[in-house]
Amino acid sequence: MSFKVDLASRLENEIELLKRYGFKIPPQLDREALRKIGADAPALMRFYEKLRQLPAPDSPLCSTSDYAAILATSPSDIALTAPPPEALENKILGGWLGRAAGCILGKPLECGVTLPEIKAALGKEYPISDYLPLAVTERITTSKQSSLHPLTTVPCSREHLAYVMEDDDLNYTVLNLLLLEQKGFEFSTEDVGAIWASYLPILYTHGAERWSFINYLRGMPIDQVPLYLNPARDAIGAQIRADMFGYVCPAQPRAAAELAWREASFSHVADGIYGAMFVAGMIAAAFGAASMPEIIQAGLAQIPSRSRMAELIAQTRQWHLELSDWEAVYARIKAATPQYSGGHAVNNAAYVVNALLSAAGNFEKGITIAVMQGHDTDCNGATVGSVLGVFLGAQQLPDKWVGPLNDRLQTSLRDMSAVAISELARRTYRLTMPDEQERRYHISKCIYCGSTAFGAGCPYGPDRKHVHLSDEKHCRFCNSTAYGAGCPYSPTRRHVHGPGQKCVHCGSSSLGAGCPYSPDHKHNRME
Repeated sequence: MSFKVDLASRLENEIELLKRYGFKIPPQLDREALRKIGADAPALMRFYEKLRQLPAPDSPLCSTSDYAAILATSPSDIALTAPPPEALENKILGGWLGRAAGCILGKPLECGVTLPEIKAALGKEYPISDYLPLAVTERITTSKQSSLHPLTTVPCSREHLAYVMEDDDLNYTVLNLLLLEQKGFEFSTEDVGAIWASYLPILYTHGAERWSFINYLRGMPIDQVPLYLNPARDAIGAQIRADMFGYVCPAQPRAAAELAWREASFSHVADGIYGAMFVAGMIAAAFGAASMPEIIQAGLAQIPSRSRMAELIAQTRQWHLELSDWEAVYARIKAATPQYSGGHAVNNAAYVVNALLSAAGNFEKGITIAVMQGHDTDCNGATVGSVLGVFLGAQQLPDKWVGPLNDRLQTSLRDMSAVAISELARRTYRLTMPDEQERRYHISKCIYCGSTAFGAGCPYGPDRKHVHLSDEKHCRFCNSTAYGAGCPYSPTRRHVHGPGQKCVHCGSSSLGAGCPYSPDHKHNRME
């Protein structure tokens, strides 16, 4: 992998994106005009700037990315009741395990396959009823001339599966756990970039995530980060990052969707954001809903009803009622979405809905149908597994699917190369506890106005935001007076103090380089 940019190809994709949203492309800015430019980079950039200046079209379909406007065009939220604490912890673990199982099932097929191609390659293994044998995945990847390496396909195969190998779908779930642990529920979109810069190697990102990350590191204004040279900004990327926000907002789909909107806005717009809000809303609803249709409706209540995504999901639900056969519904979705790539948010959301409705609460049916539909197989398998894992709870998940994972997750994040899935679930559960949130985020008052609130609203603080500092003696996470290792709640397991004369990350009294825990490896203190 490298940072080399095929600028002409990106601009072709930009033209296609603009067409999807109803922009009128004049002849001097169409694909034929683009091809005539060739590889002249300055001319290509001038062409791009003209594309950016095209007037927004009038359309009956909603494509806003503004949260207030999204709310104004969304249906009413659904009232649900969260489960008791003991059931809540089981459901959060179920979400993590279900997500991991669905992801690993789909990962070897993440090569743009379609249902007919999967059928042909599987032979007697169709329909899928277990993790795929290595011979099948090798046959598919060879026939598709896939770039998937044996180091990817072998650890996911039935014969060799012993842990959950690294995948971007799971990296982002862990990353958003870190985001909430370190920045709190009042995190900003800028905080998303800071967490990525601290933990996520940029060459492990793809598509919209890669280009928004580059834009952020270049210092672009946050509102331009998801837009500039990013023709994948309405693709599936934010949709696969949203699960954590559902986990920490049990039975509160609107709260989950708002967190997902804030995080997704770092890299996506319009349908790309709606996918994240839809998934977060569904997962939050799965803690208290009684059926898959109720879960899907709770997700739909978070996005504009006249959006492309909402309308296709509504069609998918109707097709399911009419046809009652997931393969027939798949064919309808496929025929209705030729304008979308295999990694787009809109069509893949419909495939997820088809799997959830067809499974009717059966975990194995859900993840296998999600994967057998092809397209973004690991993403859809993970999302369906997550929803069903929360709905059923860990204790109800078949050992055939979760046992081979051995509670081990590999990531490509800094300081988290290997971690127990159960530990991630415990940390997630702690974030849902009111007393824990009080300890973490409300242990002090605003230094300007005395309020215990966080975020916007302070009449005296910078940017009208409340600013809090803990006293210098007590750890900000657990109230211990100790320094160094031992804190059970902080992200690094270190007691973190401030203000005072000691590093807020490791407790050292020195300043400058040398801190092993701070993002820039420097000792920092809060003055």
